[in-house]
Amino acid sequence: MTENTRYPWGVGEARIIQADDTTPRAAILRTLWQELHLRYADLLWEQQGRLVMVRDGRLEQVTVAKLSPFVTHAVSLGKATNKGEIKMRAVDRGLIGDVVEGPQAFCRPLRTVVHAPYLGLDGKVVTRPGYDAAAAIWLEWQGPPVDLEAVTLALEHEVLARLLDYPFVDEADRAHALGLILTPLLRPAIEGPTPLHTLISTGPGTGKTYFCRSVGVVAEGTEPSMRGFDDWSSEAARQLTTYLLSCPTLLVLDNLPTGTRVGGSDLHRCLTADGPIGLRPIGAGEERMVDVMCTWIATANNPDFDDEMVRRTIPIRLHHLPGRKWMTPNLIAWILEHRTLVLACLLRLVQRWVEAGRPAPSRVRDGYLAWSQVVGGVVEHAGLGPWLHPSHEVVSTERGEWSELLGRWPRDSAGRYLDLRPKGVLQVMKDLDLHTLLDSIAGKSPESRLGRLLASTARGGRSHDGYRLEVVPVSGGKGYRPIAPSV
Repeated sequence: MTENTRYPWGVGEARIIQADDTTPRAAILRTLWQELHLRYADLLWEQQGRLVMVRDGRLEQVTVAKLSPFVTHAVSLGKATNKGEIKMRAVDRGLIGDVVEGPQAFCRPLRTVVHAPYLGLDGKVVTRPGYDAAAAIWLEWQGPPVDLEAVTLALEHEVLARLLDYPFVDEADRAHALGLILTPLLRPAIEGPTPLHTLISTGPGTGKTYFCRSVGVVAEGTEPSMRGFDDWSSEAARQLTTYLLSCPTLLVLDNLPTGTRVGGSDLHRCLTADGPIGLRPIGAGEERMVDVMCTWIATANNPDFDDEMVRRTIPIRLHHLPGRKWMTPNLIAWILEHRTLVLACLLRLVQRWVEAGRPAPSRVRDGYLAWSQVVGGVVEHAGLGPWLHPSHEVVSTERGEWSELLGRWPRDSAGRYLDLRPKGVLQVMKDLDLHTLLDSIAGKSPESRLGRLLASTARGGRSHDGYRLEVVPVSGGKGYRPIAPSV
């Protein structure tokens, strides 16, 4: 295979690759890849072994249809005839498909695209648009320079007062709200997962969704897409995976219906993934590796979290205060008009924390050590708190029902706990109407499923309000009884 030097090529002209029927396909692909890389270095990228492109500041998965116009513009194949002429032909779709599906060796790696300056792993605030090779992040920024040195304390106080002008229940909720606003700007410096920030109220009209929209405008310059999930079926899990493949800055689960049970194994995995994980999106027959870099948000009225979601959730509670006066009636319009200033003030908080030696927060959350230290450190250094106070955790209905079951376990006349087999425990659950626990074992053989649940609870030594469960021998099998909390 040779280049046809009789046909000069440039940026605006297609390069002619001379090849005949004996030219190895791999050689054509290699030359084609080299040419695409030269022409489209800031368009085509490698992400977890896949070919992706950045267009209009957004990351897209590449398909044959999307790539074909770029290949046609960049390369044509030429075959020499007996008369010494070059017979031209376009690159066929099969070759383009091989480009899309093959190893992306000529592309630079890209984790995500962000639309606001951010804190890098080295402790420096990145404000320069373009590619950050150390972080494998593309900063899409077309606004004026973000000048942190021009920020005064008065400006900081005004910006924070406007951004946090919501009817939060207490100061811990206000601190968590600031943590949510900061998380997208700090995400590249967090080596690990981030939790689900859930805005909770007892009814509508508290500003939960508006707050999420304003967070999106700060982080991206536009309002985020709002996703709705009525349940956590396998289809909903695939929808979630499809959204994650687009590498959103924010993933917002908006207006979960009252009483919605939030959880499921796929959501659990995504929220604790310390690195890329395999997920199966809609329309795909096999898993794809996903690098979860988004900030997670949900809004709900009286949500119900499964037991595994409790430690994965950061609650932000709001009061319903009819007739409340807002400091900024149209906050989103104000943020759009003053976005550069807003970002400068927020990043100045971050910069001061770094200059102070990155002091650690008073508390961290298990499973989210890096997030707790970075975000909590900035929030507490800014003077807000308490951060992650133990009394401020969400409580799952499941955990509450376990506490009720163990606390109201049948006793004998001497006050000792009875040793019960799964069948007896099932009857107690029905008598107490513990619907969440009953739903968890619904289906075929609920007694057998309950037996496995009781065994795993006892084996894991899980405590519910101080009560634990132990296995005891009974006639014909295993039984169970509670161990009361020590006084």
